[in-house]
Amino acid sequence: AKSVPNAPLPSNQSGTRGNSGGGQLLQFPWKLHEMLHLAEKNGKTNIISWLPGGNGFKVHNKEKFCAEIMPGYFASQKYKTFQRSLNLWGFESVAKGPDRGACYHQYFVKGHPELCHSM
Repeated sequence: AKSVPNAPLPSNQSGTRGNSGGGQLLQFPWKLHEMLHLAEKNGKTNIISWLPGGNGFKVHNKEKFCAEIMPGYFASQKYKTFQRSLNLWGFESVAKGPDRGACYHQYFVKGHPELCHSM
């Protein structure tokens, strides 16, 4: 059998073809789930947290988010880059009301990272 030069990598390999993420295995929505889980666990909900219903999240302090939380998950520490990733994955933002500025996606739900496969 001939090898196919541009065949996709098997899902159990950590190759970075087409990904500048430097070998990180988790894609954006799963990293975001992990980030929110650890922010809650480590008392950082004043920086980023799930909305009360668990159907969205909000960054409460952009400066601290970029300085303290983003470096552990993303190559860039620029909020605009984070926003671009949200847009690329189909997240929408709340325009008005008490949750103004929060982000949501129908398949991004607290406690259900498996739903991200549908994104």
